[in-house]
Amino acid sequence: MISWIRDYTIQTVFVALQATIIIYGILATATLLKGNGYPEYDTFSSLSKFVRHAGIVLFLVPAAWVWLTYWYEQSDRNYPTAFTVATGIAVIVLLSFMFSRSIAGTARKTFIHDMSASCYVPISQPNKTEISSPITPRIG
Repeated sequence: MISWIRDYTIQTVFVALQATIIIYGILATATLLKGNGYPEYDTFSSLSKFVRHAGIVLFLVPAAWVWLTYWYEQSDRNYPTAFTVATGIAVIVLLSFMFSRSIAGTARKTFIHDMSASCYVPISQPNKTEISSPITPRIG
């Protein structure tokens, strides 16, 4: 096991980074959903709900990436290290983008909903109460 980690150091580092992004992305999304009242208010994006309920499935992405880079390095292809680094960075960028969209989907809708509800002032209702003054008007 230790010799495999030494032989495939690039994959080990990238998988650790990818797993860290997945863990913190799931935790941040779930925390924001819960903090914004997720079970009661279901106005959140479908990506946020997917990450909340089935985010553990996303660990298959780094597993598939490791298998792909291992297969590529074992074949007689050119530039296996460059391929590993490029695809590792691409997976990190895609995971970061997906989790940023997921987190934005939790906070943005609730923030807009709260702001629109707090700023609503009905204008169409006229003032139906008369204001009476204790001071009598003086004429003349």
